[in-house]
Amino acid sequence: WSKDTQGIQPPLQGTRPPLVIERSVYPTFKVEYGYTDRDGNDVRITRWPDNGQLRGFLGIDVGSTSTKLVMIDRNENVILDIYRKTGSNPIKATAKLFSALRELVERRKGSIEILGAGTTGSGRKLVGMVIKADNITNEITAHLKGAMKVDPEIDTIFEIGGQDSKYIHAVNGHLYEMNMNYVCAAGTGSFIEEVSHKTGLDLRSIGDRVVGVRAPVTSDRCTVFMGQDITRLIQQGFSPTEVMGGILYSVAQNYLNKVVGNRYCSTKKILFQGATAKNKGLVAAFEALLNTRIVVSPYCHVMGSLGVAILTKQEMEQRGCPSQFTGLRFSEKDVFLTSDTCRLCTNNCNISHLRMKGSEKTQAWGYLCGRESNDIKAKTNAEFRFFRQREHIWKTIGNDPQLPEDAPVIHLPNALLSYSYYPFWQRFFAALGYRLVLSRPTSPQIIRMAANWVGADYCQPVKLAHGHIQYLLTRQHANRVFVPCSISERNITHKSSQAYFCPYNMALPGLIRSAFHMNGLDTDRLLTATIDFRWDKKTAIDRLVSDIGHTLKKSKNQISLAWEKAWEAKHAFETAVNKAGQHAMTQINSDSAPAIVILGRPYNVFDAGANLSLPEKLSALGFTVLPLEYLNLDEEDLGKEFNNMFWNEGRKILEAARIIARTPNLFAVYLNNFGCGPDSFIQTYVEEIMGDKPMLTLEMDEHGADTGYMTRLEAFADVLAANQIRQVPRYVLNLPDNSPDAIRHRTLWISRMGEAHPEMIAAIFRNSGIRAEVLPMENNHSFLLGRSLTRGGECAPYPATIGALMAMLKDKGEDTTRGHALFMPTASGPCRFGQYCLLDRIVLNRMGYTDIPIVSWSSVDNYQYMSDNIRRKMWLGTVISDILFKIRCRIKPYERKEGQTEATYQKHARNLVHAFENGLDIKKMMKKARDEFLEIPVKSGQKPLVGIVGEIYVRNNQFINKDLVRRIEQAGAEVWLTPISEWLQYTSHMAFLASRHQNRLSQINSFFQNRYLHQHELGWTRLVCPILDEREEPNIEMIINQGSRYLSIDFKGEAIITLGRGIEFMKSGVDLVVNCAPFGCMPGNITAGIFQSIQKQYATPVINLFFDGEHSNCDIIDTYLSNLTPGAPGKLTCDGQFFQRPEKDTRGLFPVPKGGVNHPDPSIKRFHSST
Repeated sequence: WSKDTQGIQPPLQGTRPPLVIERSVYPTFKVEYGYTDRDGNDVRITRWPDNGQLRGFLGIDVGSTSTKLVMIDRNENVILDIYRKTGSNPIKATAKLFSALRELVERRKGSIEILGAGTTGSGRKLVGMVIKADNITNEITAHLKGAMKVDPEIDTIFEIGGQDSKYIHAVNGHLYEMNMNYVCAAGTGSFIEEVSHKTGLDLRSIGDRVVGVRAPVTSDRCTVFMGQDITRLIQQGFSPTEVMGGILYSVAQNYLNKVVGNRYCSTKKILFQGATAKNKGLVAAFEALLNTRIVVSPYCHVMGSLGVAILTKQEMEQRGCPSQFTGLRFSEKDVFLTSDTCRLCTNNCNISHLRMKGSEKTQAWGYLCGRESNDIKAKTNAEFRFFRQREHIWKTIGNDPQLPEDAPVIHLPNALLSYSYYPFWQRFFAALGYRLVLSRPTSPQIIRMAANWVGADYCQPVKLAHGHIQYLLTRQHANRVFVPCSISERNITHKSSQAYFCPYNMALPGLIRSAFHMNGLDTDRLLTATIDFRWDKKTAIDRLVSDIGHTLKKSKNQISLAWEKAWEAKHAFETAVNKAGQHAMTQINSDSAPAIVILGRPYNVFDAGANLSLPEKLSALGFTVLPLEYLNLDEEDLGKEFNNMFWNEGRKILEAARIIARTPNLFAVYLNNFGCGPDSFIQTYVEEIMGDKPMLTLEMDEHGADTGYMTRLEAFADVLAANQIRQVPRYVLNLPDNSPDAIRHRTLWISRMGEAHPEMIAAIFRNSGIRAEVLPMENNHSFLLGRSLTRGGECAPYPATIGALMAMLKDKGEDTTRGHALFMPTASGPCRFGQYCLLDRIVLNRMGYTDIPIVSWSSVDNYQYMSDNIRRKMWLGTVISDILFKIRCRIKPYERKEGQTEATYQKHARNLVHAFENGLDIKKMMKKARDEFLEIPVKSGQKPLVGIVGEIYVRNNQFINKDLVRRIEQAGAEVWLTPISEWLQYTSHMAFLASRHQNRLSQINSFFQNRYLHQHELGWTRLVCPILDEREEPNIEMIINQGSRYLSIDFKGEAIITLGRGIEFMKSGVDLVVNCAPFGCMPGNITAGIFQSIQKQYATPVINLFFDGEHSNCDIIDTYLSNLTPGAPGKLTCDGQFFQRPEKDTRGLFPVPKGGVNHPDPSIKRFHSST
């Protein structure tokens, strides 16, 4: 097994197959005549009429990076096309296209008659108004129409433009399903152009140059990581052409992962369009990845223009009316654009006004309500009535009419859970004599403030919460701002294991306080309280008295009364919404017209400033829109598949999806956020439930643009108009038997979390009669395989573990359905780890491994599913593997003979694995290991000490963390790695706290178990003294107490112990703390944000490292450690700030006699008394 742990692959090494076109159809792009004029217009003539008289229809595709024009004749044949860069001015770009067309006709001494003109693309509405287009169509529909002209049999279309990418699935020529990229530009043409500049390659020649060259493996995650790969690969000796080949592979893979996902792809042929389809290398990359024939049209770069020209021609022939097109002679100087804000209602719409030179008439657009510019009041949009109704209930039902007008004010940020619990807190504070006032609605100013104030890379809603609170304190000068720590909703129906809120809601007070400290603000005006709606009245009141009662000088009786009033308001709000929903559904069911339910968290669905009023804009297209709360969720059965959906909003979303899937005239638009942890799993579940029924997902962040979202909404409207699927069968997930009897004759595969640890666990299983093996160490191939089977937003350990399993199954090349099982422990939230089992099951079923069971034991019940004997042995195996690795880390930096410590570690790790499997004397084996380690000659001195904390899998998995421990050692430091046993002690301690609500015997048993675990670990540590005399682990209660200064102890999971252990490291005198987590990890982001203030308090730097499985970002460690000079008066951080050393440094190396380390003295017998 040791061979597997050596030689960890550096980030993304290796090459892919050469880029060659073997099956695909790639045109010559030859035309009758073509040239590029002085303005940069690429003009191509396909067929010029013999008489020189051009009569036909224009299609103009106004994109964000390029603007295109196509002219067709009455038979829909292409006459010519013109292509140019948009240059951020769509009107000017269109004028230049028209100028190029006029000059072409004049040069050829011909004439031209425009029978009609249509526009598409992101600038379609603006340009369409300027030129008075006869048809304005979204680009999805236009591209599909153009594709059907090229090949009527095509049913799968890939389109990669400058900044947008599209996937289209057609059935019988009609739009069946579509998707577009979200905010990532890694799968678009603009990124390819950027890379060409970086590598010094001519963009037009790239396609030919990369054909046949070796293509190094590069990231497909995002432009930032791809950009890092370019520098690294060139340093490694790859040529710019080879690097470009790798990038083209990654662009194709990014498109397949993030745009196509698990959607249908033809195995016969796929039409690839967009200007990037001219790139022969990208065509070859798709062919290699899909093993499918890729078809490219000679008009691939102007397919949207072709499509809208055909649509315009067909519509005008149908209408039988003349064109309103203004003609080719206009200049951008003839167009005057202004903008202002409409104040007739609370929408505060941004209105654009357009006036042409010589005309007094002004055209205006942007009114959400649909009113005309000369109307004196807002127009009521009937399709949006249910959203307005819900907002009215939310704002008014918590009012207390008896509250004096001059009552003191407490402010509440208009963000996160306020969209659900404002009535509760409004009535609660009213009963205490305070008026609770919301901050102003989300505005561009608040969005900007949020971006400059946050302490880590949170999702947009959490950033907005920071912005709202900052606005309240700095602009509205609020005296008090209430920031609740919200743990969980009630779980009355028990349809799922828990009803937790998102971890960010649980951590919000700590995040805000940390941001305050980092920005030099005091926290005196913050009012915080922890609330868990599962608590009984007594517990809740006691906590509220402790949290805010003393601050507000309110008695326990007053808090108790306020609590009762708040619950009355909460119940009234829920009842009113349910009643309104019943009436709404009665109306919906009486009509066959499609209605759209907006799925998502309340703060995504109802915050118009954050979601750009997309629900209202969707209603303006003629669809009635409903909040998901209006569906009868209480009576919906989630099914056993989702019984561990432990997020409250996730449960509601899945319940709503169940109802939508079976209701003929209900459809879903899902609003989520870039970087949303729960949605990275929930979105897959929703897609599984919805099956073939159309659904639109819109991913939002602070950079989102209205035009791109409207394109998607308009295209989705076309999908609903053409699609006949109105309901799908109930989704049922096959769950094979995972009982001990079912796995007894299978190989139980264990993920590689740690070096010796998984091997010892497998040996313990084998000792108990279960045939267990450890999965091979992840590598670049297996990780990319795992990534290809997922959406891409999941935390890195997920694609790593499922990729390792799938790679093993593929390597076996046999009938694996009955010979294997997966060991995947679980939890019941709030971390995403608890969803791994369900997504594993979905992926295995998709890949045909429906009979492979997943053995999943939970940390919630302290792994009670296992027998006591196995649990005890696993605890021992965990302690032993931790201590053995700790010995290795203690001696390795000081060894005189390079590699001796590593070899000794590997030898005794193998011996101990053998001992666990065969039931040998572990104590005897450890003593033997201790003695041999003590014989290793070591140097005197003291190296910088680095403590590693963070997410348990990442900090222990060499592939994910890119061998972080050895990387730190190579940089000249000693490592102290947080042990795996810490997590087991934490779950045991939390079980003890939960036992306080049970009988006395349970409390006593839990107390002694906790005490035993720590003393047992301590005893084994002292067995190997003096090696680990200065490396004893602190009591878990001490760790939790330290972390609870920043996070509520009710916020369960790794965040609190990561903070607590980091502080304990600082108190013990480490020189540096490294906090590692998966990219996008919620607890990781939380701890990263809070560590920023902690490091100043304890004068110890903290590096937050986020790993995505593909890249190493460990270089910063070298920078920090190089600034740690032995004997210096302070410790220098990367930004040049000095941290003062503690007065006393108690760590020290164990005594080093000349010539090596002697055997320990008789005090080693302490172990016997302690156990």
